[in-house]
Amino acid sequence: MRSGSRLMGLLAASLGAIAGCLVELNPPADCGDGFIDLLAHEDCEPSLPDSYTGRCAELGRIAGPAACDPQTCRFAAEGCLTCGNGVIDPGEECDPEDMSEPTCPGEGVATCRDDCTVDRSACAACGNGVVDVDEECDFALEIGDIALEIDCVELDSPAGVTRRYGSGTSTRCNSKCEWDRSRCSYCQNDKLEGDEIAGGLFVDFEQTIQPAPEVCDNQEADKDALVVHCQKACGSNYRVECKFQCAADCQAFQAAALPIDELECCTAQGELCPYDQQGKLLEGRQPCCFQFANPDEEKFCEPLQFGEQLFFVCR
Repeated sequence: MRSGSRLMGLLAASLGAIAGCLVELNPPADCGDGFIDLLAHEDCEPSLPDSYTGRCAELGRIAGPAACDPQTCRFAAEGCLTCGNGVIDPGEECDPEDMSEPTCPGEGVATCRDDCTVDRSACAACGNGVVDVDEECDFALEIGDIALEIDCVELDSPAGVTRRYGSGTSTRCNSKCEWDRSRCSYCQNDKLEGDEIAGGLFVDFEQTIQPAPEVCDNQEADKDALVVHCQKACGSNYRVECKFQCAADCQAFQAAALPIDELECCTAQGELCPYDQQGKLLEGRQPCCFQFANPDEEKFCEPLQFGEQLFFVCR
């Protein structure tokens, strides 16, 4: 009995020792403990960059803490970074490891930030993508960030406030951060740009574009050109004037813009009086323009001494 009891005691002690050394077959992951537990299916450790750096490199990317999932300690390819891999990947403006440096739209030096965006703070104001003080526009702005066209009447002209633009549009911002004025015009500014003015007037600040002389501008008209137009419109061989409509480009009068009964054809000031001694309008003549402007006056003509001869002309 004693030998049997002793044997049973030894057996029980052995079983107890074995039970205390049992290894769990599926141990839970203890991510973040600085140890890669293969039995828990861990293959990296966030605190050990060497455990995932090479695998990111195989994908052409660089390592980042997120490349090792902090919950499972398993490699996560989507956590590898592309910024800094020397390649400008989709969604990146630049890459700090790329050999080609970003450039300023204008003058200055641009650099690539660590987040693969371009820093243009050292670029010159014109071309930095911002409409700064003293700039009308900035050519580096993306389409949609600025107006696609601007009316020239809103822009300053080389002639100053005394002669502003009357029409035209600008659709381009030039390298000086000014709106291009090549399509601007003084037409329709209610001022007549004749030969003597247009010859010394410029459309652009670079003084390369001169406007063409105007025949008319809204209700302003070149007197000689208007007489030629009115003679044809009124059917008269005398020097007459009439109502008119100016063409949109200020280079001509609109032909037959008004019916004959609304033209108010009249004899110009200083022309021979179209009335007889009784004040009746002579055949084939038009009344003095003074009569239309002053219908209550009785005398529309006045004497004019020319040498020894006396003439009567329209007032």
